[in-house]
Amino acid sequence: MDYDKIKKRLLEIKELSDDRGSKYFSWLKNIITISVGLIGILVSLKPDEFNARIDAIWFVITISILALGILSGAILLYSEIHILDKYQQKKKEYLQKLIDNEHTKIELEWISRPKIYNFIEVICFSSYIGSLICLVIYSIISSL
Repeated sequence: MDYDKIKKRLLEIKELSDDRGSKYFSWLKNIITISVGLIGILVSLKPDEFNARIDAIWFVITISILALGILSGAILLYSEIHILDKYQQKKKEYLQKLIDNEHTKIELEWISRPKIYNFIEVICFSSYIGSLICLVIYSIISSL
């Protein structure tokens, strides 16, 4: 393969990666927006007094887990900025090396987010699933 074909393939991979990242973060923003609306609805429709203590407990658990999902989702959205900052830093370093005539080859570096964001991603989606389960349990218990 010659240099132009490799460059073309690398640009295609970069475009796909950028497109995937854009769609993922857009989807995450929508989930967070829906979750914030759900908390607003749940709090506004909360009864003045709960029939039993267990109703209040499940209501608080549902709201708390949903809030944890929103918070971890917001942290995940920050990971996009973190990756762009790392990318910008790598570009600056590469350009400085070119200016100093230290490199003549094209450098290829994959920038991945730190592992802590993978852990936060698991917390985020687990919280959303958990909050839906708790909401169902709360609905069943409050209707008894």
